[in-house]
Amino acid sequence: MVQCSKCKEGYLGTPTSGHQCYKQMSVDSKMCFDAKPIDECKSKPKPLHPGEVVFFVIQPRFMNVDIRIIIDVTQGKLNVFMSTHDDTYVANPNFTTGLTDIDIDGQYGHWDNGTLKSKDIYLEKQAYGLRTYITILQPKTILLVKHLQDRLVITLPEEYHSLENTRFFLVLQSIEPTDSDKKVSYGIVFSRQDQLHIDLFVFFSVFFSCFFLFLAACVVAWKAKQAADVRRARRRHVVEMLHMAKRPFASITLNLNARPKPKKTAHYDLRPIAIEPTGNFEIKYIALSISDSSMDLLYLNPSYIRFLHILPDVPGNQN
Repeated sequence: MVQCSKCKEGYLGTPTSGHQCYKQMSVDSKMCFDAKPIDECKSKPKPLHPGEVVFFVIQPRFMNVDIRIIIDVTQGKLNVFMSTHDDTYVANPNFTTGLTDIDIDGQYGHWDNGTLKSKDIYLEKQAYGLRTYITILQPKTILLVKHLQDRLVITLPEEYHSLENTRFFLVLQSIEPTDSDKKVSYGIVFSRQDQLHIDLFVFFSVFFSCFFLFLAACVVAWKAKQAADVRRARRRHVVEMLHMAKRPFASITLNLNARPKPKKTAHYDLRPIAIEPTGNFEIKYIALSISDSSMDLLYLNPSYIRFLHILPDVPGNQN
């Protein structure tokens, strides 16, 4: 069998010794079974006849998001092969049946004692029902899914696979269906890496709602604190007034009309410091400075300030 030694642009692999080139697929791109984008083949798709094989390689776009490979078969039946190596499968023509057989390369086979030649793990599944789900948790897995007729979803969790340097190689082989009227196979292949997307309208609505709720709570707390401060100030004022009312005090009666004989040793000095009338000029407040060196009671300081209430000059009143 004559083969090329290098794949053309848009394909990946080492096409020697029965290995093939794989059509490159990006994440979220859809391909038909004839290795053409969905936009080119949706009007007149080319079927995959029994025994024909198509090769795809999927390279992840995001390194921290799970990748899902989805194969939808709208008509026909397939065998699906997947590996993380481009040289795992060998396509050999069967000259007896005229079909193409998919075999595993000898370096990934078994030794004579039954042990594996590589560290890869073999996994074989049977498709059933309308949907078949397979989750691969081993980083190096050689997968075979037989008799796929509807949808196959292969999930590759990012915590188990090194998506930075891993590619996933797919081989789709059309097989003879039991229904003789629908021998050819139609369908699409695509991969997805779903990410969480934030709706900006919902985000800002929730943000401003939470902000105004927080602002309202702050206003209520501020009002409560203000009321508590007012009550505390009132209590403090009452306590201060009670404390001032309980202070000790004394009164002195000063008779300005009496004229006692002055002693030689006594010295009286009575003179006003300031006179302040009220607004109606009927009452006057006079500040006096009284000094009496002979008073034994005023022993702390001989000078005190006293305020006298002066009534208006009315007959009968004495200042």
